[in-house]
Amino acid sequence: MRRRLCTRHGDVLVRQARLDAVLNQLRPMRNLHPRPVARRLVALLNTLDLLAPELVDVENTRPLHLLARVPWRRTLDTWRGGTLRELYEYLLVGVHYPLPGFLWSVLQPDRHLRVGVDGLRAIQLLALLGSGGSLRDAQKCALIPHCVSKRANHALWLVEEPQPVGQALRRAQVSALGGPRWLGTALGVTQHLARVRSDELWWSRVIQWLSDGAPHLAHHQVQPLVDFLVERWNGRPVWRSRVRTVLRSMAEWHAGLAAQRAVYHHGPLPRSALVGATMELYGVPWTVHEICTSRELFAEGGELQHCVATYQTWILRRRSAIFSLREEGARRVTVEVRLAERTVVQGRGYANRYPTDVEREAIRVWAEKNGLQIRGF
Repeated sequence: MRRRLCTRHGDVLVRQARLDAVLNQLRPMRNLHPRPVARRLVALLNTLDLLAPELVDVENTRPLHLLARVPWRRTLDTWRGGTLRELYEYLLVGVHYPLPGFLWSVLQPDRHLRVGVDGLRAIQLLALLGSGGSLRDAQKCALIPHCVSKRANHALWLVEEPQPVGQALRRAQVSALGGPRWLGTALGVTQHLARVRSDELWWSRVIQWLSDGAPHLAHHQVQPLVDFLVERWNGRPVWRSRVRTVLRSMAEWHAGLAAQRAVYHHGPLPRSALVGATMELYGVPWTVHEICTSRELFAEGGELQHCVATYQTWILRRRSAIFSLREEGARRVTVEVRLAERTVVQGRGYANRYPTDVEREAIRVWAEKNGLQIRGF
């Protein structure tokens, strides 16, 4: 991608430094190789440098890159400046009715700049609906799975909170099936259901089974149950069994995880860029410590009696980081951070219990220190 960026007089050096920082983030990305994407990105940066230089920032690298990945409805010649959302609406939206609120998650920054299938799905869906298309059209274009019902599509259109497509889809599916709201939220933040999957037909049956059995299911059991279904029931008709029966099998499976240590990776685990913390709350010292070895990961799961050891693959792929919250040196809560989203998505204590109010406060203080969001518990 050629660098042909204009600058005005005045604070030229500061703005040039911003442009250089954005370009340094974008250059290693392979999916900028198509010429139309590179041309749109150069035109976008040129226009923003003239009309809205405050938008040319490393924090906006992901939204700008996503915007360059799809064709625009209008040219940049007649744009007169504004916010990042106003730029999106000018280039992609041609309808006069409000679009679903979850689509605007594309405006959220991503410091790790992981613009993968989910990001492309979100921006393509925004461009399709902004041009007057419907969610049924999105199903024809494979942006939404074909197994999603009309009622679920209607519920998806009503999701207002900005969130990834996969999370909004889980909420809509549960809502269409008459399940409780908390179940859709809990399913949306799990590792396996936070994005649209290739085996959506099987998962749609599972979600219906979970919605029917929600009275026998607790909020803190959703994440362990999804992990268990992936490991032991993947592709099999679990809906022929009762929820209580599967929960008992799940408890036995978690209890036997210690015997499976030999099949896991042993040795150091990759570290994240996040830092630990030491604090004092109500006169009691608390620490947050990152788990960086397999031995420590198994010790954490063994002492707190949960399945954190199964997350080793996610740690090795640098998708998640696991931290241990300790009170006076004693393990209290295991915390999972989704690195791509810089979000704390799980906090579980002994036997998968939820954190207490004091433990939540300690996690919040540590998350603010690292600039993390908290979601899911």
